[in-house]
Amino acid sequence: MIDATGTLRLTDALRSGTSRAELQDMLTRPDLDRMLPAVGLALPQGIEYLLEVCGGSRRSHLDETGRAVVSYFADLLANLDRLRTLIQELDREGPALVDAAFETAREYLPRGATVGSPRLVVLPLGFDFRTDRETVYMDPLAALSLGRAGIQTTLAHELHHVARFRLTGENLTLMRPDSEIVPSDVRGTFGEWAEWLEAEGIADCASNMTQTDVPALRQAAAERRRQIAEYSGLLTETLGLFRAAWSTGTMAPSELSGLRRRARGLAHPVGYGMAREIMTALGPEVLVNCVGRPRAFLMRYNEASGREGKAGIDQSLMETVGPSGPHR
Repeated sequence: MIDATGTLRLTDALRSGTSRAELQDMLTRPDLDRMLPAVGLALPQGIEYLLEVCGGSRRSHLDETGRAVVSYFADLLANLDRLRTLIQELDREGPALVDAAFETAREYLPRGATVGSPRLVVLPLGFDFRTDRETVYMDPLAALSLGRAGIQTTLAHELHHVARFRLTGENLTLMRPDSEIVPSDVRGTFGEWAEWLEAEGIADCASNMTQTDVPALRQAAAERRRQIAEYSGLLTETLGLFRAAWSTGTMAPSELSGLRRRARGLAHPVGYGMAREIMTALGPEVLVNCVGRPRAFLMRYNEASGREGKAGIDQSLMETVGPSGPHR
């Protein structure tokens, strides 16, 4: 159930030293071919960084991103024995771990939702967990820091995404960014954000990173707590940016890209704040019925926030989101 073959092959190569050609070949094979694109790095650039880990290039030539990559892999190599032990433990406990994590996620899913037999892959992602369809990618350093309990908690969030995919057929997290599917206009960008808000916000109810006390995540968790506390203002501010862009009708590609990055970065805290508002005002069953239905999520938020006298989401923006029909 736990597949760490690619990661162990890469770390063994880095520890013993490898050539550019060997890295090129290694990083174009599943699942390592997803590692660099998932964090926004091009293959040639990523190879240059990894060669520094092997001592094959001069660190003075690397930028800030390169130094971060080198530091990350140096830390990973230093903890390789611990990682191998953890992988063995996870391999033994995998089915029980998935069952326990999904039991938590199930509370925030429609009745009958399933995860099947998800594939769990250990992949260097820079202290992150990600989901692609029915595969969960677990960062090795994050897994080591979280320990079994923390992995189970984080896995509940990712399995919520797996179950959502099985309900809707829509893939939320793209491990290979594809420019052809990135929205090219304000309408598509807002529709995408609505999906992120619904998917991440409800999944965060099952597994909220602010509840995890891990030293490496404390600063990020504190920032997330601040954003959740201020979610209503952040939502209003971001809606204002969308509203202004919508009124002009066009945006320069660079401006649209910046708006998309900002919106994506706020999907977790703002979506979670909205989900909690819905659950508190309308009940957990209403929230669960929004899974995989972003427009319903926005509509229910408007209903919930109206009871508190808070501003809702404009109808003109709401109409850019697909219909909130039944689960397919």
